[in-house]
Amino acid sequence: MAKVKAVDRSGVYPVIEFVPIDQIQPNPYQPRQTIDPEALKQMAESIRMHNLLQYPVARRKDGHVQLGDGHMRWEAFKVLYASDEDLDAAQQWRSLPLTIRDLSDQEMADLALEANDQRTDLNPIERARAYQRYLADFGVTQDELATKRGISQGYLANTMRLLDLPEAVQALVISQGISAAHGRELLRLKDYPDILVGMATMAAENAMSVKDLMNQMDFKLREIWRPLEKSAWPTPLFDLANCEGCEHRSHLTMPGWGQRAYCTNPKCWNKLQGDFEAAQKGSNKKSIAKLIKDGTVVDLTKLDYGTYVELGMSEEIHEPEQCETCEHRKLGITHQGQMEARPYCLKPGCYRNKKGKSTRIRREKWTTEYNDMLDRTRGSIDVAQPYASGVCAMLISVFMDYADEKWLRTELNIDKGQGWKEIEGSLSAIPEHELRWLLVRMAMERLHRADSYHFRHDSLLPKIARILPDIVLPTKETQTHTKV
Repeated sequence: MAKVKAVDRSGVYPVIEFVPIDQIQPNPYQPRQTIDPEALKQMAESIRMHNLLQYPVARRKDGHVQLGDGHMRWEAFKVLYASDEDLDAAQQWRSLPLTIRDLSDQEMADLALEANDQRTDLNPIERARAYQRYLADFGVTQDELATKRGISQGYLANTMRLLDLPEAVQALVISQGISAAHGRELLRLKDYPDILVGMATMAAENAMSVKDLMNQMDFKLREIWRPLEKSAWPTPLFDLANCEGCEHRSHLTMPGWGQRAYCTNPKCWNKLQGDFEAAQKGSNKKSIAKLIKDGTVVDLTKLDYGTYVELGMSEEIHEPEQCETCEHRKLGITHQGQMEARPYCLKPGCYRNKKGKSTRIRREKWTTEYNDMLDRTRGSIDVAQPYASGVCAMLISVFMDYADEKWLRTELNIDKGQGWKEIEGSLSAIPEHELRWLLVRMAMERLHRADSYHFRHDSLLPKIARILPDIVLPTKETQTHTKV
């Protein structure tokens, strides 16, 4: 192999050697494991046109030539030698000119890092592995390596944290299925590797943003972690004072609630909760045992199933005051570990009869109120001033957009997708008097299917009242029925 001497900027005379490409070994500290074929092809064409602008640096060790930098240029020479059909012309790519220097292992690692830090196509996992090996082989601190590389210690530490990800997730980062930011966010699930891999796969398949991934992870962690606030569920019964400075205390963002405190160690949380409940049950068990002995409480585990029924709310039965003094009303427990006795009826048939009678009375009362409102509303239409069919059609269209009124579409043969102008044309043959009544009937039908909780008095009925002020419409005070 040919040798040429040339003076470099330091005044040292390094040796330039033309080394056959098949006798060169890569840098043992080379972080790059993958090469972009398109980038390699472009470099090969550049070298074919302009030749090498800078010779790679190498060293001799144990009778071999090892590259310090210039890994891509070496690979480009291989491509040129293999692709050149003219054998004589291919010989110019048979050997690679190298600048031979006396380099230590640490200097070789520095060359590899410096060359690849300047490239954007080095993936974060390869970069993290290079940092990790450098720290392990040369005994330097993260601060020292960060200073040498011109980066912050925080950036270096965050890059190396990616190596805590499972191999399957690291592969997604390498293939650019997810970004390094996704990977760092996923580390919150490192104690749950199966869930972590599943979340990473979902993020890659759905091209999720980091924010979307954070929201999905918060939702999943709320299922795994345990709350540390008395207003949350399941409610922690134990004293939370000892959890204030615990290393397992963390926070999750809940929509509409902001940051909420959680315990990241469910085993510890469950143990504290279980110890508290056991202590409570122990004290209650003694008092309940005394009540059973006195006959105040009945042990239902000794009765046949179906011979008792738990008493519900007083509104469910007719004349509930009779049950308060009934001899068949007893406090009972369904198992010895139960913390409190509840009211039970030992005559289920009587309870069911009272409940059925209460249901019939409430249904009759509501039916009477509903029919009365219909009669008063229909009667007021007779004295109402005439309104344009276009206004009625517009209101009908609003109702049809607000709720799926199947009876209305069937009766008038109107599709839900029609706009109010199309509906106006189909209603042109209907008398205005009937149109106004149809509007009120729509409101009553909506009211018929609503209960006092879901009924939005401030939404639909006031809109009709403004258009038809002389028609008596249901008010918030008259809407006192209960859905049966």
